[in-house]
Amino acid sequence: MTAPSAQYFLVIGNRRLESVAEKLSTEGKQYRQKSLNSGFPNWDSITELMSSPDLAGVVVTFNADAYRVIATSDDPAVERLLAKLGQVPHIALAYETVFSGLTIDGEVPNEVIDDVVRLGRMTRPFRDIAAEEVDRMVAVEIAQSELEAWELGFDAMKFSEVSESERTRANARFNKHGIALTSYKKNVEAAALSVAFIDDIQNHLVFRVYVPAGRLFENESSQLADMFHDWLKSAKGKNVRQSGYKTARGRVIEFFSDGAIADAEWHADVDQFKEFMALVERPVEAESLLESIGVTTSDASDIVSRYGIKLGRLRSDANHERRTRISQIQHEIESELIEQSLGIPFSAIETLVEHLVPGSAPLDGQIHMGAGRSAAPSFTINQQIFGRVEGIVAQSISGDIVQGAYPEQILDLIKAFAGDQSLQLTTALGELADPTAPTGVRANASRRLKTFLLKVGSGVEKAGLTAMQKWIEQQIGL
Repeated sequence: MTAPSAQYFLVIGNRRLESVAEKLSTEGKQYRQKSLNSGFPNWDSITELMSSPDLAGVVVTFNADAYRVIATSDDPAVERLLAKLGQVPHIALAYETVFSGLTIDGEVPNEVIDDVVRLGRMTRPFRDIAAEEVDRMVAVEIAQSELEAWELGFDAMKFSEVSESERTRANARFNKHGIALTSYKKNVEAAALSVAFIDDIQNHLVFRVYVPAGRLFENESSQLADMFHDWLKSAKGKNVRQSGYKTARGRVIEFFSDGAIADAEWHADVDQFKEFMALVERPVEAESLLESIGVTTSDASDIVSRYGIKLGRLRSDANHERRTRISQIQHEIESELIEQSLGIPFSAIETLVEHLVPGSAPLDGQIHMGAGRSAAPSFTINQQIFGRVEGIVAQSISGDIVQGAYPEQILDLIKAFAGDQSLQLTTALGELADPTAPTGVRANASRRLKTFLLKVGSGVEKAGLTAMQKWIEQQIGL
């Protein structure tokens, strides 16, 4: 293929992702394919391709060999490639065992390993490795002589060549450059993730968030998104399209631009919008902020006036929603107390609920709509009752996304360990838990969540990790 003269995608690593090449070819998109199983001059040529202004995005698969090179090599070409990859739109993939060294599903039964050996699909030296590192489903598929499963299974057997120290160093190097890997078990999963990434790039998706039905401030979050969309156009002069879809269980809010917007630019716009909203009730300061980003004086005055009215309505709606939700929660708890004759003063329950229900509406951070939680209550209450109240409040304010022990546990892990990926993973959890969301969206969400669980696996009890993984697989019928 000759050097592209228009926008192109760069596909690195896994040459078995035929559907990716087929999609790009069918749509008349140019692409280049490169391999990391080569010398460092080729790594530099890949970096050069990623430096082109014509680059649309990168699909890269890191196999065991690439992992070892990244972990052990001091050649500057490695650092140059990783640094550039972290700066461009990309999806980085790694086979599950390469990425984590973990298999959540358990050991492979000896009889399955023996079947694989008899079929001639592996040699005896790999036997112990397979028993420890190849998950049962892959081994069964190998025993059934399925070609793709065999290829993946054989690669998995070789994955033991990546030591734990090498894996740790490679993953640390990825993290350093902001490269968030996604794991996969089968080529079909890698292909689906890659195609979804290409679609998002071509549509210039810049933001997606899932808002579960029944969440506290659900409608206010949607209103806030509308205000942000309007602000991007009126104050920033950006042609951004707001879209999404609704299901019986929630809604997805999406923003698409008319051209590529870098992550840093997008986050700067979000931060600037938060700053502006915090100043709206101080018109002089708010207008000064708008003028500093190029808005004319007359337009700044009009925008601040409009947003002052919108914010007042939004705060009023949020306060009303909060009071209604508190009343509903109190009524549910008081009914239980009466039935159980526990004799706890209703005033104590009212104070506790008031303390637990937040006073702000979230959207990629918090735009404060009230004073927030009050000071901790000073009364003493039975710990069991406190836990029950806390559980009712959590379900009421979170919506359908945390209905059940396993999604609750996953959400807790996201809050504790996800960092900058929190919003993306919370959205994935909502989409996965919503049976009426598109099938492809849910499948991709499941793989992102599995990758996250593998990443935090060393700090979580294996039994709990296994249960959470099983729950994820059950949502998509595995």
